[in-house]
Amino acid sequence: MKKRFFFDRKEKKLQMDSEENSFERCVLCGVVTDVPVQMPVSERKCYIPGAGQLCRDCCRELYGSDDLGTTAESEICKI
Repeated sequence: MKKRFFFDRKEKKLQMDSEENSFERCVLCGVVTDVPVQMPVSERKCYIPGAGQLCRDCCRELYGSDDLGTTAESEICKI
């Protein structure tokens, strides 16, 4: 399995995900989401093209919804 890194905002440093961690992290707050790494982006509900995966809380806070699959890409990119 590839080594994956993430920026820990609390510790303010780069951390390495453990081998057993196979879920995406939120690109905004860094929390581990319920989205498997192998899930295609076309099937993800809170994925931002060009940025990455958001957790449901950040997605709701930014877009007012936790399902961006129904939001037009042009609306997502306005922010």
